[in-house]
Parts: sequence; structure tokens; C-alpha cells
Amino acid sequence: MTKILHAGALSFGRSDPQKIESFFHEIMKVSPDLVIFCGGFTAHAKVQEFKAAQEFLSRLSMPVFCVAGSADVPWSLDPLKHFRKYISPMQEIIEETDDAFVVGINTSRRMVTQNQLQFTYGQYRFAPPQKARIFVIHHPLKSILWGAEDLYGLIDHQDVDVVLSGGGQGALTLSTPEQKHPALIGVGQAIEGYNILTIHADHITVEMVHWEGHRAEIFETLNLPRIQRNPEVPDDQTLG
Repeated sequence: MTKILHAGALSFGRSDPQKIESFFHEIMKVSPDLVIFCGGFTAHAKVQEFKAAQEFLSRLSMPVFCVAGSADVPWSLDPLKHFRKYISPMQEIIEETDDAFVVGINTSRRMVTQNQLQFTYGQYRFAPPQKARIFVIHHPLKSILWGAEDLYGLIDHQDVDVVLSGGGQGALTLSTPEQKHPALIGVGQAIEGYNILTIHADHITVEMVHWEGHRAEIFETLNLPRIQRNPEVPDDQTLG
């Protein structure tokens, strides 16, 4: 059983430092196996904000999984320079736990490229069938301006269980008893709330937590049936 904490924007440079410090202790108290941040580490993509975010992340005792947000990527010749240096060297990343296979891509510009589609396909193509499949982006799918339809079709075809994003705390479940689709789970500012995903053998429990800096309150709980996959030899299909 794997426990994942899903957090949104820390917004160093705008958020109250005391609240951010309190959130650090909240994460440590929850003690998840993995923390997923959906971007928004900085308010203005300034070096000192990135350094503060790096220091925060370095103190966490569990693995962290980070994708870039719009505020982390300024309009420049090398917009991801500071993100790569201080947060994560890779734009497209994967992480495995005992029960989950996690893939994340950079959607900070509200677009998905063909290379990102190929990366996502390639990772899930060889993912262990017994592990829950989780996909991580910054913008909710409905907010991506280019490539969202192709991306959704891909993750649906690859039997992704859950899509995690920023953009506000809430959930949209599209599955029916006849047909399974990924659940879309969002999160807002980290200092206002977070989600806890617990991966079980046949379902994923999602607890949506409202957090006020000193008290955490679960306001909604979802039990999402996991998509059951049969082990298959991957085919040689590629994306066109």
C-alpha cells in the first residue's frame, strides 16, 4: 500500500513563509511515501524564490516528484534554466513506488508536444501492469490549449488510473461500470489544502484535505476502482 501526498503551488515570494513552514511540518506528519508537486514553486521565477523552494524540498525526508508551473517558467531564451538547476533537472520524469507508476510532463505553456506524447506512450507501454498508473501535469486538461485531446486519448488508451494537476482542488470522475476512464484530480495552493492518495490492490482512496495552517480537515473522500490490466507483450505501435 502506497500513500502519496498531492500538493499544489507553494508560490515562494508570495506565500506567507510561516504558513509554508507549517506546511512542511504537515507533510512530515502525514509521512507519505511520495510527494507530488504540480508546479507553482515560485511567484515570479526569481532566483531567490527558486533557492527557497530548493531548500524546502531538500528538507523533506521522502522522495518528491516535481513538474514546472507557469510561474516557474519566464519568457526567456532558456525559460527552464532555474527550474532545472534548483528543482528538477528533467522536464519529463517518472517515478516508481511499490504500487504506483508515475509519469509527469511539462505543460507550463498550456501545450503538449509530439515528443511529450511519445515520451508518455513509451513509459506506460512498459509500465508494470500490476501498478496503479498516475499521470501528473500542471494545468488541468481542460486548460491545455494545444494537444489536450491527443493527450487525453493517449492516457485513456494506456489505462491511466488518475491524472493529477493543479488548477484548484476538486475531482472529476468519468468512469462508468461499463468503461473505465482516468479520474481527474486537481489541487489548489499548497498552503490551503492537499490530497492524499492511498493505493490499494483494487482501488485508490483519495482524501481531499482542507488545511488552515494548524488544522487539517478531510472534506471529501473518493474510492476509485483501479483499472485491471492483463499482462501483455507490448506491441510495436508508435504515435503518428
